[in-house]
Amino acid sequence: MPRFEIPDGWRMEAFDFALDPTPAQRRALASHAGARRFAFNWGLGLVKDRLDVAARVRAAALTEQLPDSEVERLARTVVVPWTLPALRKEWNAAKSAVVDGVFKGGVLRRAGGSRLRAQELRRRQIRSP
Repeated sequence: MPRFEIPDGWRMEAFDFALDPTPAQRRALASHAGARRFAFNWGLGLVKDRLDVAARVRAAALTEQLPDSEVERLARTVVVPWTLPALRKEWNAAKSAVVDGVFKGGVLRRAGGSRLRAQELRRRQIRSP
């Protein structure tokens, strides 16, 4: 990749900004970062699951000794959302079920098995994504 060079007569300027959030703003920033990470992990899991399904379909078709063109046609029937708009569409279709699966009986289930009660969530001012 060629390196960017500043043309003669031009000047480059850079600015550095520091955030100094209040405790409430710090909690809101942490909440947004957590929601972003949750959505990223959900999307990554969805893509991996769909790729696994396509691989299983391909393997099943090969065991049936179907022609290669038919194997690939069957594997392409599994929709893998690669683009941001496709992932957004999948998220919007599934988010209520995803959130219901995460919040069961007033308990937030986190990776690793730790739990937070709904009262603790309210006290910590954590909101669902």
